Amino acid sequence: MITDIFLKRYPQRLIFESSVPPEFHAFFNQFGAILHDDILSQFRIPTSIFDDIQKIVIRETGRSFWDTRLNNEDGFPRFLFEPYDLWKDSHGSPDYFFKAKITLIELAMKEIEKYANTPDNGIFSYLPWSSSTRIKHKLKITVANVVEEINLRMRTSRIPLHYHNGLIQIYNSELITHSVEEPFWELLNSHVYKNVDIDMKEAIDKRDRHENDAAFYALKALESTLKIISDNKCFTTGSEKGASNYIDNLVSQKNGRFIEVWESEMLKYLFSKIRNPLGHGPGKEEMIKLSKLQMDYVIENSMIWIKSLIMRI
Repeated sequence: MITDIFLKRYPQRLIFESSVPPEFHAFFNQFGAILHDDILSQFRIPTSIFDDIQKIVIRETGRSFWDTRLNNEDGFPRFLFEPYDLWKDSHGSPDYFFKAKITLIELAMKEIEKYANTPDNGIFSYLPWSSSTRIKHKLKITVANVVEEINLRMRTSRIPLHYHNGLIQIYNSELITHSVEEPFWELLNSHVYKNVDIDMKEAIDKRDRHENDAAFYALKALESTLKIISDNKCFTTGSEKGASNYIDNLVSQKNGRFIEVWESEMLKYLFSKIRNPLGHGPGKEEMIKLSKLQMDYVIENSMIWIKSLIMRI
């Protein structure tokens, strides 16, 4: 099974210096302390997560980031705290070394969130039911606080990345991140929105790789949201053929005007002018080509619409 990891997702160079900036190293040390002090020393998270991380790293990169003679529980933090050494062949370039450490942080947080959000993970089976429920709730809150802290510490360390729902991705604007992206990703924690989550992450990855169909995936995520809400509100008739019909379901006066007419017009415009041209062959017409700023606009607006629609349920 192929796993999507940061190192492979961002092949373009992110660090152009001849070494890893000291504030980046400071962040890696801080993350190691947060991981140990706030999570591993407080909860019985299975240390086998480090074995799983090592297996994923070897499978996806063909190599280990730390000495395979070490057990993985020790190897993980040692590599995390290890400073960049130009003369150490295994470190590679500063860019590779930085991405390797970010990959480990992404995988560790993904595994920990999976344990925190899986009811039957068995971590607390040694406790009475009432105590187990209380500690599970405490773990979820702790993990949410850790996510918030590592994102804040990446910003203060001038690392232009953001962690959400198992992925670390590049972010553009601090204002957009705070007011749009963070509450957006929080809303997608529910399994109901897993396809929305997948397509929006794909949209961001494609935008960061400068691929023209990034906006297509953002609007695909928006269309999924329209379908989910239409189904949830029992508006769906079964005769819908596309996003426009689902928008009609939400704006219908018979259905109580879930959205207003002007909102339906704006939504339909996004699909007719951007999603449809990107989703169909242009024939003899000129192929639609969006600039970086235009792609940002579509992705951010799709996030805003999705957030707004979900919050109305």
